[in-house]
Amino acid sequence: MIVHHGDGTFDILGYPKKVFPPTDFHTATLAGKFIYIIGSLGYQGERRSGAAQVYRLNIETFQMEKVETSGENPGWISRHKAARDGNGGIRIRGGKVWSSKWGRESYEDNPGKYILDLNSSVWHKVTYRTPHETAVTEHSLAAQINKTAFSIATHRGRLTRIALVTAGP
Repeated sequence: MIVHHGDGTFDILGYPKKVFPPTDFHTATLAGKFIYIIGSLGYQGERRSGAAQVYRLNIETFQMEKVETSGENPGWISRHKAARDGNGGIRIRGGKVWSSKWGRESYEDNPGKYILDLNSSVWHKVTYRTPHETAVTEHSLAAQINKTAFSIATHRGRLTRIALVTAGP
């Protein structure tokens, strides 16, 4: 991660694979002081059938943490779309889901819609459409909080940069 301080200086931060593994074809969605990074195609042998990969980055401390979730999740999802749902959650739709059953792997279209409740970290399968959806994010994000602007960029599916720019006093 690259942090740009706005005065011409930069910090380059890295995370061990155990803290934040390589992600590709994920979404990054801002919610409060966190950026939620959901999904990844990942590497063969490291995927978990039936489990959605969720991490969050604290934009104040840059601490990355795995989010343990429960409920009816979309599975090992990638290439999906994510949006805030207006009710304290992130809505997931589209994309592809990798699975493995009886030694056979599949990579199928995701026909479902899911919401991750950010307060409880519980997934729910959606059977309705909510009018409260906001902007969809797919592999990049930009936002401004007070006088600090930041952006996230990916290249070939990997988080490559987070830049912060702070306006004057």
